[in-house]
Amino acid sequence: MTRDQFIKRKIKEWQNVLQLRDWTITFETRAVDEFDQGIEWRFTERTAHITLANHTSRARLEKDIAHELSHLILAKFDRYVEDWVWPRLTKKEKQTYGETHNKLLNEVIDHWLNVVRSGK
Repeated sequence: MTRDQFIKRKIKEWQNVLQLRDWTITFETRAVDEFDQGIEWRFTERTAHITLANHTSRARLEKDIAHELSHLILAKFDRYVEDWVWPRLTKKEKQTYGETHNKLLNEVIDHWLNVVRSGK
């Protein structure tokens, strides 16, 4: 199985686990650091695009795919918080808020996925 086939299979598996079957998910692999991987989405269209590091092991790829797809579950809440908080912050506060928010969001997702995986 090629790397792209593996990624497509894992995306479909995790779409089912996370009940995101109505989303159209595309992906690309690029020469990025694992910390620069991410997902961009259009919530009303139910489309998303994942960027994955091209040097990541298959075991890590599955974890990263599950993590990025999990952002879709929290997207509405995340956007609401950002829309409410962002305009009220100074430039300096925005940087601190952005870093802290992203760190905490990723910690929540990783914890939640550990729970999901233990029941999978």
